Amino acid sequence: MKIFNKYLVISLLTITFTSCEFDLLDSPNEVGPANANIDFLLANSYLTFNDLMTGVSNNTMGVTRLVTMQANVYTADNGPQTWDGVWENAYANLIPDFDLVIVKAKESGITFPEGVAKVLKAYALTTMVDIFGDVPYTEAFLGTSNFGPKADKGADIYAVSDKLLDEARTILAGHQQEHWLMICIMVVLLQNG
Repeated sequence: MKIFNKYLVISLLTITFTSCEFDLLDSPNEVGPANANIDFLLANSYLTFNDLMTGVSNNTMGVTRLVTMQANVYTADNGPQTWDGVWENAYANLIPDFDLVIVKAKESGITFPEGVAKVLKAYALTTMVDIFGDVPYTEAFLGTSNFGPKADKGADIYAVSDKLLDEARTILAGHQQEHWLMICIMVVLLQNG
């Protein structure tokens, strides 16, 4: 009888815990692309953009000093791993976040975040081309459907960037935050100058 009771209890527990329809891995409180707040997403993108630019600046300072001040002493060795953080920041975090901000802004009808995201995305893209040359863009953000995106020509990415800046200038011209319009114009001048 004791064995029967043990099997009965084990069977009931097994049925109870395996018959649940609620997946414990799906948190209803988890923030994902579908329920992300556009303000928080844009604020996080500012921080990620700062990280990208800091990484680029830190990695290029040594080479600049080497060329301009200490050409006889080679101490600024930049190996491929030096740029891993910059690459990951741009392709895994920053540009997909800007794309999401643009989509969410269009869905909600709020144009200002869309304009800001387009300015910063354009600058990030041109920075990647300036550092690496030809980089993936058209196939880069397809998720797990493409693990080996082909590189696009830098000139093509500059054209995408110019288009983003033109769209951003149009969007930001109708807002009271003139400093963003000025930043957009500055980026255009830097690219063409």
